[in-house]
Amino acid sequence: MEKDHSTFKLAMQPGLYVGLVAVMLSLVLWAIIPDLQLRNKLGYIVLAIVGFMFYMYTVKYRENVMGGEITYGESFKFQLSMTVIYSIISTIYAYLLFAVLDPGMIENIKEMAAEELYKQNMAEEQIEAAIEMQAMFMTPEFMTVSTVFATFFTGLLLALIVSFFTKKEITTFE
Repeated sequence: MEKDHSTFKLAMQPGLYVGLVAVMLSLVLWAIIPDLQLRNKLGYIVLAIVGFMFYMYTVKYRENVMGGEITYGESFKFQLSMTVIYSIISTIYAYLLFAVLDPGMIENIKEMAAEELYKQNMAEEQIEAAIEMQAMFMTPEFMTVSTVFATFFTGLLLALIVSFFTKKEITTFE
């Protein structure tokens, strides 16, 4: 069967929806939960929802575009294409969050990291050196760049897992 379509083009709209849902859920968590550690833990719920959306949109793609069958590789390619769009949207959100909405969040992250260092009973010089090193990487720009890689890597892992459940190869005997 000839498959005349662009996977990336067809994945753009679902990727946009996945990104927007993830951002909206993250904004809700940010707005109602002041505790950063709890918010991070609840972020796994957002990740599960993203995984479910990957599954849902890939099954829809399989049934409506691919004629009811899809290989693991085709499924992965579609989800990876969604991940690119989702990562771009998440990156824009991350920059706005760290630079505009909550610039104090980076300071909170630094303080939490320092508290963890003190709990480990490290020497004062080691703690100060670690805090100085960390300060170089705790800027809105660096946090945004790290979001690109973290979101893409997470989407890549989700695509690897979800593709296992969405593949559907029909074997015919000749």
